[in-house]
Amino acid sequence: MRPLAMLLVLTAGLACAGDAAREADRPYTGGLAQVHSVAIRVDRSPIRAQVLVRGSLPDPCTELEPPRVRRAGSVFEVELTTRRRFGARCAAVAMPFERRIPLSLPGGSGAYFVTVNGVSQAFSVSPSLVGGPLLD
Repeated sequence: MRPLAMLLVLTAGLACAGDAAREADRPYTGGLAQVHSVAIRVDRSPIRAQVLVRGSLPDPCTELEPPRVRRAGSVFEVELTTRRRFGARCAAVAMPFERRIPLSLPGGSGAYFVTVNGVSQAFSVSPSLVGGPLLD
């Protein structure tokens, strides 16, 4: 491409970057929540686990999306994504969060492994543990 044509294409692209109509096409930007810790509580009737996730968001404009939980046998992978209104202006002040995520344990007692955005916690379910305290 000739230098003048490249300059025109580049200039046209930059001119649209702040265009409100273009911003409306992308109302939110996404990301992953920063997770600091994961704790597990096991409840009975039905046997299930409650995952307590603590972490932080980059600013007050960023919100948590509903968690995405994938299970393969006794391994649970949880993804906590975020969304932030495109172009929102917020002070870059970390905002702590706590989120409880229920997990169904179809196998009942046994060993399990949970990962939330890269932070992992193993736990086991036995008759003496059911209804017990949070495990760090």
